[in-house]
Amino acid sequence: MSKAPFRSKFNWAVKEGDSTRQISYNIQANETSNTIPQEKLLNPDACLVLEPNSDREPCEQSISVNPMYQVIKLAILAECSRIESYVGKIPEYNQTHSGQLVFADGSQLYRFDVQFEVCGTAEFILRYISPRNEQLCLYGLHLVLEKNSNPLGMFASDSTLNRAMIDLRVDDSKLSERAARCKEFLLSTMTSSSNNLSKYKSFQNILNYNIANAVSVASGSTSGTGSNVSRPTPQTTGADPGGTSSAPRGPSLSEAVAKQYIDGKFAALEAKIDARLEALESRQNQKLDEMLALLKSISMK
Repeated sequence: MSKAPFRSKFNWAVKEGDSTRQISYNIQANETSNTIPQEKLLNPDACLVLEPNSDREPCEQSISVNPMYQVIKLAILAECSRIESYVGKIPEYNQTHSGQLVFADGSQLYRFDVQFEVCGTAEFILRYISPRNEQLCLYGLHLVLEKNSNPLGMFASDSTLNRAMIDLRVDDSKLSERAARCKEFLLSTMTSSSNNLSKYKSFQNILNYNIANAVSVASGSTSGTGSNVSRPTPQTTGADPGGTSSAPRGPSLSEAVAKQYIDGKFAALEAKIDARLEALESRQNQKLDEMLALLKSISMK
């Protein structure tokens, strides 16, 4: 039996049931809007009873999938009426979901259908809103996965945050002037980060090319000199004429040229990064001072 392409854990203790059998999944090749059948969720083996921890924290379920896939939607049955979802490696609030009552006989059972808009996600948290001093019963949870077209990109940046999602979720017509400025700043920062990444890749390609070029030129000059010009071997003063020992061989010219070039480039790159970090820190400190001054003036009114 193949290993499931995801991991799941709770911050509450599992009192009854097997947490490894709670989640089912399927991998779809083409995008579809079909609803997940109820039969996939009504599995007696998938039922869990969770017990609150001593910290009285809300019940949370953390799920991460193999980077080769991403979750585009899910469905779950639970004995709570609301769930909050958080997405990304650094969990960011996504949405509060209200369940649809599907059964009420002594206990109330709700169904949730969660759709991750614009693009899927590889990591997310489900926070079950229920009394923190009572046990929580969960039934089946079904994930719909699709192949991730850019699996390495999942490590490079958080795929859940992009311009299309922000434009879709944030309507300009409903924003205040200050909120609109915040959105504009966020989008410009994302564009700047993308441009900086492109510049870094271009710089890396130029660096690799220049190193290879310098090494080939240096190697060619040394080999050409040795093949075209015949030079007498100099005699070392005081050396034994019949001796066969020679001085230790140092690094070749090509290695020295490449090392010097790389050291210079890395030193310049380090200086540029330090300058950028100092400027960024200065701007952030200035903004924090302005925010504190604004809050102080508001509180004094």
